[in-house]
Amino acid sequence: MQVDLGHPDAATLVEGAAALVERSGHTLAGWQVARRSDALKSVRGASSQSWAMSPNGSGAMLATVVRTAAT
Repeated sequence: MQVDLGHPDAATLVEGAAALVERSGHTLAGWQVARRSDALKSVRGASSQSWAMSPNGSGAMLATVVRTAAT
């Protein structure tokens, strides 16, 4: 999942997805997510960031908040 943080609903999308996964114990159908507070901090912090799912070393998918450009 990737969210364009320039989208007007980006904060809502990230907050909803992070809250859903957080309620399930930080894992949902093989996905893990960064802590909700980390995701929300990133959304508020810069316009050129994305919240992206990418594979980690174990073959699971890891959701991270990734800064794509310095602002």
